[in-house]
Amino acid sequence: MIAFTNTLTKDDYASFYVQMLWVSKEKIKKDLKQRAVGVFYYGFIAFALNNIISGEYFSTGFFCALIVLALIFIVPFFSMKATLRKQAVKQIEQPLNEISLLLTHYEFYETVFFIKTDRYEARYTWKAIVKKEETDNYYFLLIGSQQGFIIPKKIFANEASKKDFDKLLSTNLSFEADINHLIKE
Repeated sequence: MIAFTNTLTKDDYASFYVQMLWVSKEKIKKDLKQRAVGVFYYGFIAFALNNIISGEYFSTGFFCALIVLALIFIVPFFSMKATLRKQAVKQIEQPLNEISLLLTHYEFYETVFFIKTDRYEARYTWKAIVKKEETDNYYFLLIGSQQGFIIPKKIFANEASKKDFDKLLSTNLSFEADINHLIKE
């Protein structure tokens, strides 16, 4: 058995939110591809209109329009992470969502695990975990596409206890849940 108690912070929740909505490599590639297609599509329309109106294939106006289009589509890509973090903090500050920030006690056994707070108590089998994502600072154990448990790595007293938790996860998670982050979505 591995047990620990933790209180999540708004930053912990924001990290989970950003990871689920955007950070996975496949989601980034998909978003960037959509933005590039938009630049190409509207760039082609600008090229066609420029050719029809001015009769020139490439003019200064066309290149200016292409640069503006690229900025409109590409620049927001680089601020997406900060925008999502702000959304997450705003969302977790809602009164109904504050339950996520309660002091929570976790107990992990070979066949089940328990999550307990002052307001609720839940028992899960390992089959409930459909996906595990791991970052430098967190384990995210997902029970749905955007629902799961946030386990900060800082809660482990030492490297040995973290390795014990890793071993428990690798032993009890289904193969699909353990490697699901490697499969394209």
